[in-house]
This record gives sequence, C-alpha cells and structure tokens, in this order.
Amino acid sequence: MNTHLKLKLLIGFVIINSFMSAQNIDKAFQFYYQKEYKTSIELFKRVIAKKKNILESKYGLALIYSNLDYDKHNYSRAYKYILSVEKAFEKIDEKEKSNLLEYKINEQSISDLKNNILDLAFVETIKINTIENYDEFIRSYNDAELRNKAISSRNSLAFDLYKNQNSRQALSDFIKLYPDAKQTDSARILLKNFGLKAFYEYTFEGELDLIETFEKLYPDFEDKEKLNNEKILAFNAFRLELDKPYNILLHDAYV
Repeated sequence: MNTHLKLKLLIGFVIINSFMSAQNIDKAFQFYYQKEYKTSIELFKRVIAKKKNILESKYGLALIYSNLDYDKHNYSRAYKYILSVEKAFEKIDEKEKSNLLEYKINEQSISDLKNNILDLAFVETIKINTIENYDEFIRSYNDAELRNKAISSRNSLAFDLYKNQNSRQALSDFIKLYPDAKQTDSARILLKNFGLKAFYEYTFEGELDLIETFEKLYPDFEDKEKLNNEKILAFNAFRLELDKPYNILLHDAYV
C-alpha cells in the first residue's frame, strides 16, 4: 500500500470518526430534550472518551446533573462540569464558538447555567440545614456571596446546637471550631457565666477543698484575684480552727 493511499484512508477515517462523533453528540442532546437522561449521559461520556466534542458533552452533562427532573441530579458534579466548560470556552477561537451555537452554547448560556447551579445548590443546602451540608457547600462552590451566606447560616446553626447542650465544654468547642463566627462573643459571655455560677456554688460554704476543686475544674476562670481572695479567707478560717467554716455571709468576721 503506497503512502498516498494510506493518507487517503487516514483522512477518510478521520472524517468518518468526526461524523460519528457529531451524530453521537446530536443524539445525546436529543435524548436530553426527550428527558431520556440516562441514555443521554452514556452518549455524552462516550463522546468524551473519544476526545471529541468535549466542551459540548460536558455542557450537556452539566444540564442533566443540575436538572431536578433527573432523579440522580447532583449539583456538585454539575458545577464541576460547568467550570470545565467555562475554562475551555475561554481558550477556543471564534470559529469554534460559532459552531457551539448549534447547541445553544455561548458565554451567556454558560454563565447562566453556572449561576443556576449555584442557586439550586444553595437552596438545597438551606433546605437540608445541617452543619455537614453547609461545610460541603463551602468546600465545593467558589461563589463569594453564597459562600459567605452559607458560612453565616452554618455558624448560626452551630451556635444554637452547641448552646442548647447547656455545657461549658460545648461552648468551648464552638469557640475553637468557629473562632470567626459573630456568635463567638455570645459564646464567651455564656462560658463566663458558667464559670461565675460554678464559682459561687463552690465558694459559698467557704470550704478550702471545694475552692481548690473549683480551681482545678476551671483553670481558665478569669477573675484570679477574686478566686485568690476566697482561697486566702478559707485558708485563714481553717488555720484559726473556727467552729464554723468560712461563710461569705460572715465575711466581716474574718477581716
């Protein structure tokens, strides 16, 4: 077989392959509009595997995975596809962009689909309303405005959940996990109140061992001067071997 014939066969193969790919991409979109989503996905992926019409196929997949009519819709997957389309679209020439109009793909349609996916994903996240889903949205989507809204909603939900546990440890955990949350100041106030309540409970009887127990349980108690004064008074009462232990109500008797 001479070189000229080989070249002819190669060109013929390329033409036939391109024609078949074009047919497949057309069929994929037809099945999409007919709501035959599973078949459409198979065809789009088959085209991508052949490294043909990749941009169109990924756009089609983004359409399907963001469509509520598809029972396996997946906004995160749709978003990855549309980001890939957006990036690829920026690199192609005007002729290629013109060819894409056949499938209603242009800069505006790409932007509209991307924003629609973001909005749908955010609405779904709000509806589910769990810390895990908010964290997933924050990791997966790079829209600044919606990410900030998701962070705000996540922090508010987390604060309510940790606060309702009504424990010092839960409030401490919230502050460590969400140091930038606007609710952190409120958590610190509640944590301080926990400490003050415990302080009065442990020091009311003036027993030195109870005060020392408090000191071990609350090493971060802020009013160190107040705590030391209680320890000194309790210790002096113990040394004087009074009939009754130090009582805050009898403070004047010790000074």
